[in-house]
Parts: sequence; structure tokens; C-alpha cells
Amino acid sequence: MLAYSTKDYVTLEMLEKVCPELKIFADDKLIAQRLKVEALYESAIAEQAEDIEEMRRDEALVLPYDLDYTSDGLNLSYEEKEKLLAVQPQTIGAASRIPGITPSTVLRLLRFVKNNNSSCNHAFAT
Repeated sequence: MLAYSTKDYVTLEMLEKVCPELKIFADDKLIAQRLKVEALYESAIAEQAEDIEEMRRDEALVLPYDLDYTSDGLNLSYEEKEKLLAVQPQTIGAASRIPGITPSTVLRLLRFVKNNNSSCNHAFAT
């Protein structure tokens, strides 16, 4: 991990102490900048990968037939509510394939259903 706190990053100089072969890059500002950028986004990229895996794993999750898409807990835009109400998807996977429904919307929907429905069913809808 290149970032070891929210404000501190591993520098090229720090890496040189561990791996002296990196000394040849000491004056390369592009590499130093690249290290900083990698460190800055590393945790966000890892978190996004976890979100993607969660959506893949729960694609077959059956949505409750009485799911209230207008619930404030879902925090959906008017357009998203309208599309979900019109289509009434049976599963998370079906919701993810509705044009205009973003991955972040699907993730919110997935987490809302998991948190508010103790009888979540991973069986495929019939």
C-alpha cells in the first residue's frame, strides 16, 4: 500500500531505502507523481472492486414484490424511481440491466434490500 495515512504517502526516497535499485529514478518527477496518484486512488479502487464483487455475488437476489422504490432510504432520483416502478425488476441482476440505472443505484438497492428484508432470497425468480 502506497498510502499509509490519509495525508502521508510513500515517497520515492522511502522506497529507495528498501530497494536501492530505485535510486536511478530519484530525479524523475513523473515517477514521483505517479506514485502519489497511485497512493491517492488505491483505496478507492479496492473499495470499488469489492462493490463489483458484491453485485456479482448477489445478482440473483430476488427483490421483494412490494419494494417501495419511493422510499427515502433508497435515495433514488425521480428518473430512477420512475424506471424501477415501470419495469418492476424481479432480481438485482434485472435491475442492473435497466437503461439509466447506474451501478451505484444497483448497489444502493442491493444494500437497502439486504438491510431491510431479513428473508432475502438468493433463488432465481420464477
